[in-house]
Amino acid sequence: MKRSIIALIIVAALVIFVSPGIVGMLADRAVQAQTERATAETLEVTVKAERFERGWFSSSGTHRVSFNESLLSEDQRMLLEEVLAGPLPDLVIDTHIDHGLLPVSSLGREQGTLKPGLGSAVSTLAFEFPDGRKAALPGAVYSDISLAGDTHSRYELPAGENGDVAWGDAKFAVRVKSTASRLEFDGNAERLEITAAGDGRGVNGLAFDGFVSPTPYGFSTGNVDLSIDEIMVRSPAGPVLPIGPVTLSQSSRVDEGKLNGTLNFDVAGGALSGLGEMSLAGTVRVGEADARSIGRLVDSLDGLPANADPSMVFVYSEQALMDVFAGGLSIDVEQLDLTLPSGVLATKLDLDIPSTDRDGFTWSSLLLAAEMNAEVRIPEAVYAMAALMNPQLDQAIEMGVLVKNGATYELDAVYRKGLLTVNGAPLPIPIDGF
Repeated sequence: MKRSIIALIIVAALVIFVSPGIVGMLADRAVQAQTERATAETLEVTVKAERFERGWFSSSGTHRVSFNESLLSEDQRMLLEEVLAGPLPDLVIDTHIDHGLLPVSSLGREQGTLKPGLGSAVSTLAFEFPDGRKAALPGAVYSDISLAGDTHSRYELPAGENGDVAWGDAKFAVRVKSTASRLEFDGNAERLEITAAGDGRGVNGLAFDGFVSPTPYGFSTGNVDLSIDEIMVRSPAGPVLPIGPVTLSQSSRVDEGKLNGTLNFDVAGGALSGLGEMSLAGTVRVGEADARSIGRLVDSLDGLPANADPSMVFVYSEQALMDVFAGGLSIDVEQLDLTLPSGVLATKLDLDIPSTDRDGFTWSSLLLAAEMNAEVRIPEAVYAMAALMNPQLDQAIEMGVLVKNGATYELDAVYRKGLLTVNGAPLPIPIDGF
């Protein structure tokens, strides 16, 4: 009995006092591996380890996250720079890790734990501007590193405000497995509102979850589900009709070198001038696209200068875009419904582009090979309101583009081998111009 007690005491001593040093080295390696992976898997964000000091029971480190200009559009960057009163800053993350099979040293801080693992960490965040100024961010990131090296991090942000930015309680979580390049995430935020130069933008009731995995073709695939209760836009002239709820789900995967994806969305609220409140719902599927060609297109777009003229985007990426179409793909708009007080404008479209020889591919050959079916349904009341706003719309009826069937105007289009027919009548296309 005494031997059992002594053995138990020895094991406990090893777990509490000896294991932290060994586990600290493993935690160091796990952090370095995650940092290297984060840097390798994205061109928009660079993660750099600036400091890592390993102790026996705990370690500390600093990482710098730099954001490339291509991460944001010009409008988004200008808005963020106006709010931050300066150019896009770096994100500096200071982390304290308590390690050991039983991280007893973590019990002295908030959300400490004795959960077995390589470590339990807490991180604080701050923006650092090019001129050296620092701005601490509220909240903290709590992370657990499992014995296998898997990481589970969660950012907890209490409600508050800072100048032109106000927010409600928010939580965001990220999980990364050491044995697989799969990143899982989820989060929710009660409220976020940014006011600048008299304009205000904000969201209420944001929630999301999903996962992404890199592919060998230079892009990532996965699933994302997003919902927003309300999107608000305010201007000096007064509030704009809020939009919401909004739901969006996206899924993509690569099967045997072919990319397949689906997008579902439903946007309620909002208004069109003269047409009243509206909602928009749709389902779009893309299938059998050559993943290698998609990767080359992504590379060409990533290589664009941050201030590139939008009209030059096609010039920069034309060859990669031709690779994509030569590889073949299908686009199926199963549903695109615009709901107005006077009815639902419904659209469907099915486009199929067979794979062709890349050496002989031209835009004219694409038009000759592509096949398409499309249909549009417009309620009479919706057409009448649109015709009041644009009397030239009546020409669509005179030309036979729209045909009335009961209380609905219809358009049925079929495209085969360069010939387009609309409601059974051929419509010439000048293919030679391409």
